[in-house]
Amino acid sequence: MFFTPKRRPSAHRLLGHRGRETRARREHATALWVTGGIQIALAVALFVAGFVAYQAVQTHAREVEATVRLALPGLFVLGGVVTARSALRNLRLARSERADATKSE
Repeated sequence: MFFTPKRRPSAHRLLGHRGRETRARREHATALWVTGGIQIALAVALFVAGFVAYQAVQTHAREVEATVRLALPGLFVLGGVVTARSALRNLRLARSERADATKSE
């Protein structure tokens, strides 16, 4: 039977925003930058989809009530706004995380 040394309990996972080490902060900032970039691309795609849906509805469904005609493009635009807002939050958080990492070096 093999004996493995017992891992010492660590409070590393309980540390707050300021308590993480520099490398972990940099890695977290990089992940946030990538996520924010993808979210910006998704937001642009949703805005374009909303515009194209608006044009399609205006062309092919003129006899339908206005609220029904604008529902689909409105949902695309709403999704774009929510995604853009989340992207900006992630990019701001990444910038502050990167600043904290360079400050503590």
